[in-house]
Amino acid sequence: MQADYVEVEGARILVHRWGDGDGHPVLFWHGGGGASGEIPRLAPFLAEAGHSVYAPDAPGYGGSPALRASAYRPSALAELAARLIENLGIAPAVWIGSSWGASIGMHTAARFPTRIRALALLDGGYMDASDDPDYDPFLDLDARTADLHARAERGES
Repeated sequence: MQADYVEVEGARILVHRWGDGDGHPVLFWHGGGGASGEIPRLAPFLAEAGHSVYAPDAPGYGGSPALRASAYRPSALAELAARLIENLGIAPAVWIGSSWGASIGMHTAARFPTRIRALALLDGGYMDASDDPDYDPFLDLDARTADLHARAERGES
């Protein structure tokens, strides 16, 4: 295991890594009760199976400094997570999220579908659509999905 800081949009994120970096990328986002210390029991097995595991300490947890309060909105954290995935060069990644991390994973996959290959949600995945500034309650599901795909094809977040 190694750990390095990654700068993302003015945030300094400590990212713990397992594997050689050539494996299928897996990003683990921890729950609200602790930092990336939840993953060390699972990460070696994933690395041995051919995955490269990345476990950030979310802002304000572990080795990552806290951000201003508004940066903790799920939509803002989803954007931060998508940029982190870009900066690490691991898109699309499998997202494993525990509790709060499951919720952030749902928001990230919904807003940035090209960054996430799959979701593994552990004890969470709660989503309040009104937290997404682009949410339009008057669009039906097919229209929302078409809008997301159109934005992704144009290279928009």
